[in-house]
Amino acid sequence: MYKLWESLEQMKQLKWVELSHSLNNESPYWSGIPEGSVELCKVVFDWGNPMLDCRIHTFKFPGQFGTHIDFPGHFVKDAPLSEEYGVEQGVFPLCVIDITDKDFKTVNVVSIGAIFLIILITFKSISLPVILVAVIELAIFINMAISYYTGTTIPFISSVVIGTIQLGATVDYAILMTTRYKKERNNGMSKKEAVRIASSSSAKSIVVSGLSFCAATIGVAIYSKIDMISSLCLMISRGAIISMFCVLLFLPAMFMIFDGLIRKTSIGFK
Repeated sequence: MYKLWESLEQMKQLKWVELSHSLNNESPYWSGIPEGSVELCKVVFDWGNPMLDCRIHTFKFPGQFGTHIDFPGHFVKDAPLSEEYGVEQGVFPLCVIDITDKDFKTVNVVSIGAIFLIILITFKSISLPVILVAVIELAIFINMAISYYTGTTIPFISSVVIGTIQLGATVDYAILMTTRYKKERNNGMSKKEAVRIASSSSAKSIVVSGLSFCAATIGVAIYSKIDMISSLCLMISRGAIISMFCVLLFLPAMFMIFDGLIRKTSIGFK
């Protein structure tokens, strides 16, 4: 734990006294201040005034009025006054804790776990959730890498937002192709033929879905004047296209390579 937080925990055990007071005619001040030097919240204009129909108050008090932190020159002769202090005197140590990486890891684990569980239950398979999530995570990695290698500045929440939205919105592409692949294998097709039919039959739906998702967000990215919204929508629209290509290009290859493993680790897979 940072020493700063250790000190804060110690300070929390102490008794704290609120020294701030409302600035009004009952506010406490030093009795040595000359009489007539303090006149707080005097109404000089009020509603209905023919000259200026509004309410204006004046506050009259000495510079050393009430409880406050003052410059040394007001209490120590020849000590510095306000004009001898610059803006740099107001700079103090600040502890900034970046928790975005922690949030990203937590959200990423939760979202991947949830998608994994859904696919596991749907296909009754141990291997298919790993393969499908891996393909979409590859697409997310490529999407984020494009921003890095192009030197594009992105919002600090991009990794969290893109990691969840792109995974949840585009994993359907992989599920669609997997459903047809499983059906053809159960119908007695060879793995090569099953992959060919699954790819060709689902490609149109995947392309239409990917382009629709892209079109729905690219417009916001182009016309939005808010940098954060524009940047996030651009990455989401780009992510839809990248996921589309990853599913069409890499998922069939994964089926070909891991066909034997999929059949052995799945229930109801012939």
